Amino acid sequence: MKKLVKLCAFLILGFPATSSDNTQWMPTHSPLDNIDDPLDRCSIQGIEAAIKTEDTTYIFKDDNMWVLNQRGWSHKKIQDEFGVPGSMDAAFVLESEQSEKKFYFLKNDNVWLQIKGKTESGYPRLITEEFPGVPIGVTAAVACFKEDCDEDSVLFFKEKEVYSFDRTEQKAEIKTWENMERCEAAWHWAGSYVCSSGSTIFTVEPRKGQVTGSLKEDALTYLLGCPGKRKRVNFCDGHGFDAMSSFKNGKTIIFRDEVMRVGLGRSKSQKFLDVELGLHGPVDAAFLFHSPKDHERHLKTYVFQGDLVWRFTNTHVDQGYPREVSKEFPGVPTPLDAAVECPASECRSDSVLFLKGSTMYRLDLSSHQIKEQAIPAKISNCNAAYRWLGRYYCFKGAKFYRFNPLTWEVPPVYPRDAKNYFLHCPGTSHYGYVHKGIIPSSSNRCNNLPLDALANDPMGRRYAFRGPYYWRLDTSQYGFHHWNVTDTWHGFNGTVDAAFSWEENFYIISGNHLWIFKANVQFKLLPGSLSVLQEKFAGVPDGIDAAFVCSAEKDNVYLVRGMEIYAYNMKDNNLVCTGSLIVSVQNRTRKTRHSLVKMNVEAAICQDKRVHVLQGDPFLEFDLQGPCQFNYIARQPGSVSKHYFNCTKTTGNKS
Repeated sequence: MKKLVKLCAFLILGFPATSSDNTQWMPTHSPLDNIDDPLDRCSIQGIEAAIKTEDTTYIFKDDNMWVLNQRGWSHKKIQDEFGVPGSMDAAFVLESEQSEKKFYFLKNDNVWLQIKGKTESGYPRLITEEFPGVPIGVTAAVACFKEDCDEDSVLFFKEKEVYSFDRTEQKAEIKTWENMERCEAAWHWAGSYVCSSGSTIFTVEPRKGQVTGSLKEDALTYLLGCPGKRKRVNFCDGHGFDAMSSFKNGKTIIFRDEVMRVGLGRSKSQKFLDVELGLHGPVDAAFLFHSPKDHERHLKTYVFQGDLVWRFTNTHVDQGYPREVSKEFPGVPTPLDAAVECPASECRSDSVLFLKGSTMYRLDLSSHQIKEQAIPAKISNCNAAYRWLGRYYCFKGAKFYRFNPLTWEVPPVYPRDAKNYFLHCPGTSHYGYVHKGIIPSSSNRCNNLPLDALANDPMGRRYAFRGPYYWRLDTSQYGFHHWNVTDTWHGFNGTVDAAFSWEENFYIISGNHLWIFKANVQFKLLPGSLSVLQEKFAGVPDGIDAAFVCSAEKDNVYLVRGMEIYAYNMKDNNLVCTGSLIVSVQNRTRKTRHSLVKMNVEAAICQDKRVHVLQGDPFLEFDLQGPCQFNYIARQPGSVSKHYFNCTKTTGNKS
């Protein structure tokens, strides 16, 4: 099986983005570069040691060290930071059973151990005492995990010699590796092991005991974040891209040639495929596997290239990949044009849509059957396909179409320009929204304006309504976008005052009217369902402010008007009870009393027995104790914008 090589793994933190996509990649010019940095790291010849943790990279040379984290590069002296005098011979990191990071530094015949920035008692001590069997004068070291070595171990390099130290047995064994070269620094990332010697970087396979290849001659340049020969891709040049998908962490990824663009809007950055994922572009297709029943593959990202497919957990390639497409997805043709996931809530069963020419191959992930279907010319020969917030898109060059994954229907307003809607290129309207904060108040989720309604549908999707728009809340990991209510609930007109679901239907209340939609994969207005509210809910007045159903009383819908609550049984079609929202407050003597506080209810939603009652941006919490009996939970009111919309900053009522 072909081994994936993660080139220059230290660049996992990414490259600085610029305001446009047509500039040369210059990673050295971080805002924090050369702060307290008397030595230009880009002028050094080779490195002596390197350590990479989950979020920080350390590069060592002589008595200097360079640190790369989310803020950029900075320079420090080794002795000031770690207490090791002068230069070091090797360094590596281990993780303890308590998830503490243990840093080891080797110099001459001594070893230092640091945890949480402090040298442990009894250190430095002799290397031969800490690691019996390991000789003095090692030139590099790296931790090796059991899935890559025969046991959890540390690999020590001395010139061309390799010593494998078994951490359990506490003994070292000298290894003979094929084509081994002098290793001056070693590091590990996502299953790949890399050594450097001068300006050369090469990869090794510990289990096989051999050198597997050399990286490009400019690899050390990229390791140090210095100017290189590669250029960033101009995604705004109108030539489109090769594939589009998401990672498990919610980041959108766009592939083109040798580059992967990560994120949308202001958070976007470009990364090289060989550096980040260990493969060379261009790729053919990519999708995010979606099937909660399949625990092994759920939310894994698949990337296709010719007859091979890679599987990633975020940027980490899974063991055993790449594989042949024919073995991973029997019956799927190659090379593909595009691929996109389709969950059961949108495709009746968890599926993957593979697109090639004018044919779609629908893979049912439950039955493992593939059905071929001809697709319309508008969405034939897609360069890429993408599912975003429950909507499906086919990209052709700089244009894209939205399509229905079941009927292949394309709304008449398409095609549209990807440079505006997905790439946010300078000079487009969405660029102004995203980069300058120019967002109309009605569609700005973070402006503290009250919502009109909150509701879940029978498929588990959650919606927030305001004016003519709605947002999907259950897909918040992948971002937010406002959509027109009438685009999804065809046949509805007006403003949503309240909404709820019961059994297989979704109910919308507007004024004194009620709309009932069949809520399966898509919403369909039931014939004759538009009615006057009191015809359905006898005894309930007009002017309903909110509605909700608690799973603890699944047949009762609670309708809220002002402070009054009406419980109506949907199965028996009768009014069960009425009540009031009572808020417990404390007086100055700290004796609790009950007060009918004016609620000004804007919306409400229930999960099991817990009810959130929205009053503008604040919301109060209640527990359902029984029919029409709600216990107020005395605590600081929550924030709708923070809790439901993940807003870190709010913009008041400004546009």
